[in-house]
Amino acid sequence: MPKFSTDQYGAVVTMKTSSFVMRAVTACFLFLGTSVHVAFARRDSWNGDDATARDYAHNNARYRWGENVASAKKINLLIKYKPRTLQQTRHSFRNSEKSARLSVLADSMTDVSKRHKIAKVEIDAEDKEDVMFELMMDDAVEMVEEEFLVYTTPYKSSRHNLESNRSNFRRSLTQESQQIGLDLIQAPLVWSTVLKNPDRYNYTSIKVCIIDTGYDYGHEDLPTSGVTSTETIYGNALTDGFGHGTHCAGVIGAIGFNKRGVVGGEILRRFVFCDRCVLTRLSFSHLYNRHPKFHIVNPDPDKFSFHISKALNAQGVGTASSLIQGIEGCISSGSKIISMSVGGGPDSDMFREVYKEAYNEGVLIVAAAGNDGTTDHDYPASFPHVVSVGAVDQKGLRANFSNYNDQIEIMAPGVNVMSTAPNNSYDTLTGTSMSTPYVAGVAALIWSYFPECSNNQIRNVLALTAKSMASNDACDEYTGFGLIQAKKAFDVLDRWGCEAPGEDPSPLSDGGIGGCAQALPDFRNTLNAAPTTRPTPTLLGITNVSNNNSCNKLQLDLLTDSNANETWWVLEKVDSGVREEIKSGPPSTMNYSPKTQYSVAASNCLGNGIYEFTIFDISGDGIEDPGYYTITLNGQTLASNSNFGMSETTNFTIGYFLPRQPASDPTSIATWRMLLVEDFDSGFGKFINEGREVLYKSSIFGRMGVAFIQVATASGEPYLSTNEIEMDEPYSKFKVVVTYRTANFDDGQSFCIEYSPNNASTWNRAKCWSSGVHFENGVWNDNVSSVFQIENQAADMNSLRIRLILTGGSYMNRVYIDSFQLSGM
Repeated sequence: MPKFSTDQYGAVVTMKTSSFVMRAVTACFLFLGTSVHVAFARRDSWNGDDATARDYAHNNARYRWGENVASAKKINLLIKYKPRTLQQTRHSFRNSEKSARLSVLADSMTDVSKRHKIAKVEIDAEDKEDVMFELMMDDAVEMVEEEFLVYTTPYKSSRHNLESNRSNFRRSLTQESQQIGLDLIQAPLVWSTVLKNPDRYNYTSIKVCIIDTGYDYGHEDLPTSGVTSTETIYGNALTDGFGHGTHCAGVIGAIGFNKRGVVGGEILRRFVFCDRCVLTRLSFSHLYNRHPKFHIVNPDPDKFSFHISKALNAQGVGTASSLIQGIEGCISSGSKIISMSVGGGPDSDMFREVYKEAYNEGVLIVAAAGNDGTTDHDYPASFPHVVSVGAVDQKGLRANFSNYNDQIEIMAPGVNVMSTAPNNSYDTLTGTSMSTPYVAGVAALIWSYFPECSNNQIRNVLALTAKSMASNDACDEYTGFGLIQAKKAFDVLDRWGCEAPGEDPSPLSDGGIGGCAQALPDFRNTLNAAPTTRPTPTLLGITNVSNNNSCNKLQLDLLTDSNANETWWVLEKVDSGVREEIKSGPPSTMNYSPKTQYSVAASNCLGNGIYEFTIFDISGDGIEDPGYYTITLNGQTLASNSNFGMSETTNFTIGYFLPRQPASDPTSIATWRMLLVEDFDSGFGKFINEGREVLYKSSIFGRMGVAFIQVATASGEPYLSTNEIEMDEPYSKFKVVVTYRTANFDDGQSFCIEYSPNNASTWNRAKCWSSGVHFENGVWNDNVSSVFQIENQAADMNSLRIRLILTGGSYMNRVYIDSFQLSGM
């Protein structure tokens, strides 16, 4: 195979042979998305099983791509136009005095997206540079980019050879099978809470859009009601010739309790989704163990609906055009969430704007971080307005194939995930592609009960409540904020409302930063308090058992009837409304035997607190005589019965115990408030050009709108400063988030952030970044954050100025600033 290099968009553009072949490669790579099935150029850093996954998904396609190189003569360009319609843009081209070529191209342009004002035109590959230049010179054109390919992120099975045994592990299941992950992400605990309180927790159906290879409409385990779709050049979106999209859909919401595939057991349906929900003390964690197919994020199709955008073909490959059309279809359908297990795109300014616009329209977008196991930024996941999702294994540890970088925001299960596949079958797949629908599903689950929250608030609460996987219990580039925790996010919104994860900026897109730089409130102390306001349970039977420093064990004596498999129980600690399962039975691998006497310890030693014991009978007729159950604590009988119907609950306390009272004043929660946002799209904006040697470029190094500072004399410290920022309340802590790039710095040379309260003439240093320690020349450092405090002057501070200054620099040191944000607390 020949050797290639890439341009700023990741497209293959140079080759160690002739320029003709180079252009042919480029055209083939970017244009033949349906007949030539290729993967976007990426590093091959896989080994072992990871390499198998990648090879399976893409290697054959690469060889076919090589065979077609010589015949490629055309490429497509994407044009973002300024006029209101494409017709007006054509008119501008026809009347162009700068380029006769544009007049010819006018009639061959086709609309890709009216919403985003993007068109497509086919040109000769050899004319690429000239045509792009002439287009950018026209006043009707805002942006031009070369079309690229996207594809499903590579996946694998750790238990099967994908190439030779794929047909063996794709199989139809006659009963529900276990899907990993739900216990890790706490989704079942949310179901348990809302089902026990049906009058309190009303829901609004949330539409989730899946951009992928399609949807196996009519699959026995997938919803059909309310499913809408967007077709692109790849045909009917409600068919799936590849299976990847169908698999992702099953993770989000395979139908529960239908004795099929990924979430079932019809005998449970009348308990979980009954009209009056008679069973009010259902322990879902026990149900997962005894009924292992009970493992999906949203098993009730009434609480969500699907929109399917078919942006990829039957080989898992699509074009930038089909992806844009898919996104437009999602937004037009009213989808609140877009799930994209898609990768391979470049850091495209055009797509950056597309996702920004979607974010401003209230859409939450999640995408797969990629499976190279490297620091590569895969797109769309690494755009600031997209949540980048990494993968964990069954133990909740980061999967070694999961990409890691400064845009990783949250983690979810992604190893050996069982889900739906075409033709009423099921696949077990691995990859960040599988993690992404977990996050989309949890977001839909939470949002359906708190529909008043914005997309930015849902995003932030998921990050805020994630289980940190970093060694310092913080956010890092390997696992972001950590493993998604559905119940914890639910509890925060339930207790403190949508403002808890922060107030929304205006516009919403100002809240989209991504990765550890995502602006979140300091909520750690609050989360350690009681997370809900559900009332303490009414205490029935014995309300207090004294604690004499002995081992307080709950004892269960049980005589089963002929239907012993219908009986099970759970003991929970319910202090201040927070439920913690202590023990349940029978063991997950077995049922009780018919007409058998059991005497078991229903707990280990219990400390002071409030407890709740519940016994269940699935058929609803209790335990038939002469069967019974009895529970005792320290020789005292707490309950004994046989005719208890579906369930019976006994509450008791141990020791002198006063429940903790949650904080009553939600306004006491400290949150970050956005004070300044500047992306330099229209000049210096909120910054002033009063400093020495400060310049502005409308486009440079692949970024639109950049301010930069340079040392142009032998001495001096040039700087770029803000106008006065008015303080609406006394802030003592500030967070700066800046995207920058440097040039000509020697090791040890620095640039710094300084502040000046109340327009003082003196400046105080807040943070410095040094070459060789914090950055390297010639590389964009996106969303670098730093926090500083102003304690002594906080009460008297009415305004603040910020400046970026080059310190101790030498001739032609430069710092380019692409964006700057300041938040206060």
